Amino acid sequence: MLLQTSRVSWRLAFETATEHYGEDFMTEVYALPRRRLADWIPEGARVIDIGCGSGRVARLVAERAEAVVGVDRNADHIRLARGYPNPTNVSYRLGDADQELDGEYDLALVIHLLEHLDDPDAFLTRLRSIARQVIVEVPDFRADALNIARLELGADFSSDADHVREYTPSILADQLARNGWTVSDWSEGYTSFAALAVAS
Repeated sequence: MLLQTSRVSWRLAFETATEHYGEDFMTEVYALPRRRLADWIPEGARVIDIGCGSGRVARLVAERAEAVVGVDRNADHIRLARGYPNPTNVSYRLGDADQELDGEYDLALVIHLLEHLDDPDAFLTRLRSIARQVIVEVPDFRADALNIARLELGADFSSDADHVREYTPSILADQLARNGWTVSDWSEGYTSFAALAVAS
């Protein structure tokens, strides 16, 4: 019972901090702060941000990219993203990651999306048809040491109620590899980690 109470309390505290401090808080505690994105985004790249949410990462990437297209299946997310002051090289469209992968891009952003997909393998395989590089960020199972006890006891250890799965770096590396991606670099945050991968 205490394991579940601490999990829920942690989640509520994290969401409260996010509401209070805004996007800057998320950028600093997740695995892709500005300095890492500056290293990983090729200057002048065409980028697609799949599952873009409010457009936080799309706006950050726009500092280096030629064009950024944010795609999300939630119309409220797209409205929210369009409501921010966006750079002129950022656009948003409504679309489903499982169905609408089209165009040609230098890089795809898959930020906190894989853990929500029913079939991430099919998605990652299809992704190679539109991008030669991908940045994937996922929640880190290791971020809470109590997750080991939760797993052992069969308790819920997801960091969010709508996650289908949680990740460790080896799980993500294996998933990327079996779908034709080779990891070239890693980045770690406090609650998540990210991989830069190239199509094999």
